[in-house]
Amino acid sequence: MAATERLEAHVRRLARIQGKARGSGYAVTAGLVLTSGHVVGDVGSDCAVWPESGGEHIGVVRWRADHLGLDAALVEVLGEVWAPAGVGWAELRGAGYGECLVLGYPWVSKDGTGPRVAELACRASPTPSSAVQRYELHLVDAPPRDRPRESGEKRPSSWAGLSGGPLLTKDGSRVLGVVRADDPRFHNSALGAERIVALLDDDVFARLVNAKREDVRTEWTGSQRRTVSRGMTVAILAAAVALTVSATVAITTLGGDSDTPEAASPDAPPVTVQDVTTFKTSKQDDKLVLPDVVTMTPTEVGSFKDGTASTSATFQEWYGRHGGVALNSGFTNITVQGNDRDPVRITDMKVLKNCGHPVDGTVLQGYTQGGGEDTVKIGFNLDQPDPIPERMAFVTTGLMGLGTNYFADRTVVLARGESQTITVGAYTRHSHCKFTFRLVVATSNGTFTQDVDAGGRPFEVSAEAMPKQPDRPYSGYRAAYVQNELLVWQSVDPTTYEQK
Repeated sequence: MAATERLEAHVRRLARIQGKARGSGYAVTAGLVLTSGHVVGDVGSDCAVWPESGGEHIGVVRWRADHLGLDAALVEVLGEVWAPAGVGWAELRGAGYGECLVLGYPWVSKDGTGPRVAELACRASPTPSSAVQRYELHLVDAPPRDRPRESGEKRPSSWAGLSGGPLLTKDGSRVLGVVRADDPRFHNSALGAERIVALLDDDVFARLVNAKREDVRTEWTGSQRRTVSRGMTVAILAAAVALTVSATVAITTLGGDSDTPEAASPDAPPVTVQDVTTFKTSKQDDKLVLPDVVTMTPTEVGSFKDGTASTSATFQEWYGRHGGVALNSGFTNITVQGNDRDPVRITDMKVLKNCGHPVDGTVLQGYTQGGGEDTVKIGFNLDQPDPIPERMAFVTTGLMGLGTNYFADRTVVLARGESQTITVGAYTRHSHCKFTFRLVVATSNGTFTQDVDAGGRPFEVSAEAMPKQPDRPYSGYRAAYVQNELLVWQSVDPTTYEQK
């Protein structure tokens, strides 16, 4: 019998990873390895992967959980290194602790031949850290010996190398989470792990691993221990929600004011929207995408706006007719005017979004000659479940939120007839989003909401399509056109084109 055939199924999916740091990983599909975000680099960066079943491979980071505030990443290894069948998923619920396993390659398990697999029995608490979507893990066995401090190291950990390893149910059949770090409050005896259910809430992660929340099995801890399918959980929750809604309706009927602002009357809104500019990609990256494949002959390409920059009005008109979508980030200028007898205040903004898979039809890379930065004061991170209107900054990759609410210490005050232009941006690194903005306006008669869209349709922005080949940035698209330094367009093969 081959050595790999003697490995237990859950151990066969384990791998060592060397990226920005040394860590562990677990194959959740035939070619995707789940690990910690701090072990690897940015999306698109390389790392080395050594499956426990043997061999050495180059992995490419395809997804990170930074936008969720979690320490997790997915690494793609080309070819089917592991069995095509995916893994099972689970979550712990209830009081007390649940029994589980942690796998990985910690420093403490090394011997003279190198890193060795450690399978650690532990107890996981689903309660203390539920607000931050993490499990608290306590080891069943005695803590390991201390690791000597290396040069420049602040806090040596005996568990170094375990980050990214899987947290599994006690029978090893389902993934509960991914190990992130040891807990310095406990001397080598406690770890932390991100919950897999928090990752599955992200549409892109769920699509990549071909799973959804309904696939998650609930494992109960302590005296409540029983297994409940996600479908049954949904049914129970639905019944509870129905009862809650009924009670809420009854209370509302009996009296009491609602804190929810009502929609402004379209006949007499507190502010009028005078102008909304085209939602467009920033000046920093002149790249555009279309949802469908646009096919042109060499003659058509040659005559397609030769000498015309992609920012021109004629190009934008063509781009709009083909359903063009801003890429990664974009912005619009919204001009509003006070329309009430008394001054009104815009006290908040919200975004109503519907997100799905990134656009993968046609990419158009215009020639960028540089220029000033766009001034975007307010922006929304559409990868967040409930985005806030953040103060924004421009970095080389586009918009970046600064983490503070723009309206936390300011409002936009408009007297009757007074106008002001607000520049608002939005960005995504994982999805294609259609969205509208909602203004919250305080008046002397109460607080109202007004929605702002792109002339009767939603704004749109899409993340880049995931490349099918790591060194071919456009290989996730079905068609591609680029513009050279002479501003002449040409068709390129997205599967072979290397961006210059």
